Amino acid sequence: RGPYDMSVFEDVSAMPAQGVTSIFRFGFAAGLARGVIVAQGIPYRTVRPHVWKRDLKLGRDKDQCRERAISLWPHAAMLFSRKRDTDRAEAALLALWGTL
Repeated sequence: RGPYDMSVFEDVSAMPAQGVTSIFRFGFAAGLARGVIVAQGIPYRTVRPHVWKRDLKLGRDKDQCRERAISLWPHAAMLFSRKRDTDRAEAALLALWGTL
């Protein structure tokens, strides 16, 4: 199976302002990612955003996620330094949550 014990997916839902096409594309991509994980025999679990953020004592402020990622992984601060690195920081923190 490889070195991975678990995968974590954020259990998100569509936002009211999103268009049908973007919702479909997101759902397709999410399903594809889960399919690859399952095909590799890697177990996964899902978690709502407010749950993992609460557990890590994070709020809704996306910059707070970047700042926390930088403080946890200072050797990799360049990966989280820009505003557009917010999603990367959240992914790293979600993976950290999965190890708790």
